[in-house]
Amino acid sequence: MAFDKMIVKKLLKKFDDVPFVVKFPDGEEFKVGEGEPQAIIRANGGIDMGAVMKSPSLALGEAYMDKTLELEKGDLFEILNMVLAKLEEKYGDQIFVGKVNVAYEQELVEEYKVMSAPT
Repeated sequence: MAFDKMIVKKLLKKFDDVPFVVKFPDGEEFKVGEGEPQAIIRANGGIDMGAVMKSPSLALGEAYMDKTLELEKGDLFEILNMVLAKLEEKYGDQIFVGKVNVAYEQELVEEYKVMSAPT
C-alpha cells in the first residue's frame, strides 16, 4: 500500500492537542494544531501505509530508526507521550505503555479503507 499524503494528513489531525509540523518529501509543510509547533518532523521518504495500518507503533519506530522520519525540533519522548496521552484519552485503560491497542489499530485500518475507497 503506497504512501498517501491525504490519508496521512487526516490521521495526523487527530493529534492536534500539541501543535507540530510535518515536512513531506516534496517540500510541503503540514501544520497540526494551533500555536507555536512543539515538534517538527521531517519525512525523508514514504512510509508503507499497509505497515502503519497493521502496527503503527512498529512502522513509525522503524521509520525513525532508518531515518525515514527525523525530528528537526522536539524530543522523541515528548512526541510519544503526546501520542500515548491522546490514545489514552480516547481509549482509556485499553492502552499500554509501549504497545498500541489492537482496537486502535483496527480503527486505523477501517478509516484507511473508507478514505481510500473510490468515489
